[in-house]
Amino acid sequence: MDDDLTTPPDQPLDDAARARLRGRVLAGLAEPAASGSGRRWAAPAAAAAAVVVLAGATGWATLAPGAEDVAPADRGTSSPEVLPTPTPADDVAVPDPSDGSDRPDDPTGQGGVTPHEGPAVEPTPSGAGPAGGPAVACRRDLDDVLPGAVPALTLGGTLGATSFLVGGDRFVLCDTAGGTVTLHGAQPLDGRHAPDDTTPWRVSTNAVDPQDGTGGLDLVLVAGGIVPPRAEGWGISYTFPDGHVEEATTGTDAEGRTWWRMEHVATDGVLVARGTDQTTLEPILVDVRVAGTSTEHELRWGEDTCAQVNHGC
Repeated sequence: MDDDLTTPPDQPLDDAARARLRGRVLAGLAEPAASGSGRRWAAPAAAAAAVVVLAGATGWATLAPGAEDVAPADRGTSSPEVLPTPTPADDVAVPDPSDGSDRPDDPTGQGGVTPHEGPAVEPTPSGAGPAGGPAVACRRDLDDVLPGAVPALTLGGTLGATSFLVGGDRFVLCDTAGGTVTLHGAQPLDGRHAPDDTTPWRVSTNAVDPQDGTGGLDLVLVAGGIVPPRAEGWGISYTFPDGHVEEATTGTDAEGRTWWRMEHVATDGVLVARGTDQTTLEPILVDVRVAGTSTEHELRWGEDTCAQVNHGC
């Protein structure tokens, strides 16, 4: 027996072997990749052929609407439905990322994550939210925005619900309109901010399938926050380029804190018209009223209309 364990030298492949290998590689490349079930995010700026592009402050995002069917519902803004707030036992643990990647830098302290495909939530016309409650559905990305935040109040909306979650001296707004979980950046719980800061009034923008079943997209714009303590005669309204004026609604949590939420669902008009370039539209006007005085803020399209931090707009 030959005990020589020396590895034999490399042998060149003959032409026939090369041809066989090449055929296997090409055959593998020709197989279609399995299509994923994740949804892509959408926010129409020029909604041609149901593909929409919105100009942001730092770049462009090309996104498409989800495939869920959303049933129409009566819309009320004067007295929003306050939904049950889940107890800690009803909550779910926030997964700890284990891919070894660093968290994104957050120099502003508002929280932010790299856009990714968020959880698909079954849309409901009554605002009841997904299974387990809308606040529970919001937990998935909280570790990247405000770790350890707990639900304080949930208000029913037209196509979903809006929840406010508190952690320490900050809070986060989470909305499930159209079946998409959308988190805003963390804000101070005392409601204090610079007079010229538009951050507290910024809106998130999500495109959803049309309520009437026709072509094109509907647009859902949501804003919200906490009413400063001892604010008398407080109120806020949004005036959109399509002429619609939406007054914010309020609700009070178990701790006695008052929260406000604004939701505008655009189903027709310039905001959802084919060929509309949102960057050319008039700004959204926000009128904040406190103790008989009024302050107006302008929200610029792209810069102030993409408040979401857990997915694109």
